[in-house]
Amino acid sequence: MNEQKLLDKLYKQIPQFKCIEGCSDCCGPVFTTRTEAIRLGIEVGELTNIAGSEKCRFAGESGCTRHDDRPLMCRLFGASNAEHLQCPKGRGPLKRLKDNETVQLIGKYKVFVIMDAEKVKNQIPKKQNEVANAA
Repeated sequence: MNEQKLLDKLYKQIPQFKCIEGCSDCCGPVFTTRTEAIRLGIEVGELTNIAGSEKCRFAGESGCTRHDDRPLMCRLFGASNAEHLQCPKGRGPLKRLKDNETVQLIGKYKVFVIMDAEKVKNQIPKKQNEVANAA
């Protein structure tokens, strides 16, 4: 199965809901697949943030500027019961993905995620780097 078909299949498994207009509270750096990176116009292996920033480069004043093209990880925010994927404003669909469903979906997705460890290291916000180095 090609990557776009797999992504479409995975995207369909994520419950839909409406975000608060203009909100970008959950918009941080995420990994992408090759197809998602190309669609977003970023280099394959890059995170979606600007190097050293904790915000996604596509977070605008009115919300996500690439909402229809957003990566799978962005689509999961608020749609899962997983604690680290909860909407900070409490939004979400009536029926969220269970933790095990989320893990399975991310497992299938990760097969296609491409990252350049050196590029990513330089893009991780300083605060996150300090936490990682302290561990």
